[in-house]
Amino acid sequence: MADTVGVTMQETPAPGLLCGFHVAASGESQPLSDIAIVGAAADGWRWLHINLADQRARGWLASLPGLARLDLDFLLSTDDIQQLVATDDSIRGLIFDTIYTFDGRSEDFGFLRFIMTDRLLVTGRRQAMQAVEMVRRQIEGGRRFATPAELVKAIVEEIAYAIDGIVENLAGEIDSIEDAILKDRVDDERKRLGRARLMTVSIHRRLNGLRSLFRRIAVDQSAAMAHRLHKDAGHFVQRFDEIDHDVVELRDRARLLQDEITLKLAEQTNRNLHILSIVTTLLLPPTLLTGLFGMNVEGLPFTGSPAGFWWVAGLALVVVAAAAWVLGILGMFGLPRRGGRRH
Repeated sequence: MADTVGVTMQETPAPGLLCGFHVAASGESQPLSDIAIVGAAADGWRWLHINLADQRARGWLASLPGLARLDLDFLLSTDDIQQLVATDDSIRGLIFDTIYTFDGRSEDFGFLRFIMTDRLLVTGRRQAMQAVEMVRRQIEGGRRFATPAELVKAIVEEIAYAIDGIVENLAGEIDSIEDAILKDRVDDERKRLGRARLMTVSIHRRLNGLRSLFRRIAVDQSAAMAHRLHKDAGHFVQRFDEIDHDVVELRDRARLLQDEITLKLAEQTNRNLHILSIVTTLLLPPTLLTGLFGMNVEGLPFTGSPAGFWWVAGLALVVVAAAAWVLGILGMFGLPRRGGRRH
């Protein structure tokens, strides 16, 4: 995957290390290519990005300087509940991100874990993450991050940017579905609308969790490391609020469109049943008539006439016409109109 650029397995024996950078006090970044300097930095700080799906990374992480046992256990755990825990020495985070693909258009979600101290940032994933890849490219393009906290903030900004793009695409998709529904192309849009509604629900749940985490960080005064993110936590809360507001609107629109599809399908079913009822009513009298003339008993009229069949057929037509006239008198030919009221 693209986020393996930086430090490759040929350049370093560190198992599972996807990329790493040493950031000097000036903010200038250098890729780590020597395993002897991987660890907590004496000058500046370091970012290590780990493939947690590589089982060999467990032993290497355990020997990494500057990483406490609780931090290691957190990195290697498999739970998928978003969290952001600040202590006096570190910040442990598990946040969602979009999965990176070669065309950059994935709408699937994965999880990014990170441990942040004053001089070390360790991020880990089991699938390639979009935000990390974007930030890595920015570093290679010359962008400088003075502290690990600034890099974490950049990753969160990239997550917000990616979700904003997904929401924009969803809005266009729901607009297209609404146009199709108004044109009575209901059956073709049910699956599309179902997928769009599922996506809005999924994004809302994840945004709500991430927003709650940063809201707690914004008011946390107990842990020393919380102040590293305290300044921008309020900004992220507001940013996610704005995105979630759009998501909730799209979710409500999708639910209303789904109700409208249900209404249109019900009207279509009622129309078909109405037509079927009329046809059944018109055919019932001639069916009774043919049943009577089909009885094998003496005394049936027209049995001795060469034109008996035509007399019975004509009588059946007369009965159908009479039934149709009665239905017309009763107003039963008034069919429901196509489409329905928009709600």
